[in-house]
Amino acid sequence: MIDDLHRIGVKVFADLKLNDIPSTIRVNVEMLAEARPEIVTVMGCAGVKGIKAVKEVLGDSTEVLVVTVLTSLDDDECQEIFGCSTNDGVIKFAKMAQLAGADGLILSPAEIKMLEGEKTTLSLNAPNFRPEWDQNPDRSSTIIETFKSGLNRAVMERAIINAENPREAVMLTLEEIEEGLALRKVDA
Repeated sequence: MIDDLHRIGVKVFADLKLNDIPSTIRVNVEMLAEARPEIVTVMGCAGVKGIKAVKEVLGDSTEVLVVTVLTSLDDDECQEIFGCSTNDGVIKFAKMAQLAGADGLILSPAEIKMLEGEKTTLSLNAPNFRPEWDQNPDRSSTIIETFKSGLNRAVMERAIINAENPREAVMLTLEEIEEGLALRKVDA
């Protein structure tokens, strides 16, 4: 399927959330490397060695994004799974991603500002932001506020796919992105 998408000129974001022991991740990614997706995700909890295996196999041809703490998790669930708050989990996985040579992070919009003091060179990519016309209070933010605070890339699907008029939803969203980017320039 990735080859078919490439043939028609579409770039591919393989949101696979790879997570296994390093040797198994390496084998899986070697098969994936033949398809050459432009972006792939790996779970932070795969550890530095697991993340590094993905980056070593794919090299610079594919952008490797590390999923920090799933946006569906709250502090209680994060504590049960990782033994820390969502904020501490995001910082922990961001540091691991940096050590492993990853290219960027997947994190909730709520955590972007928090990473300002962490001196990360990783791109910040948020899947749980919502346009002003589709708000969800759980670890999300508006598009305008998220881009204003330093987001590099937005990952958005449900608000568009579930919209009554997806094309109109895309156009409204693009307007909000432009406003957020303009505000970032004003604040700089």
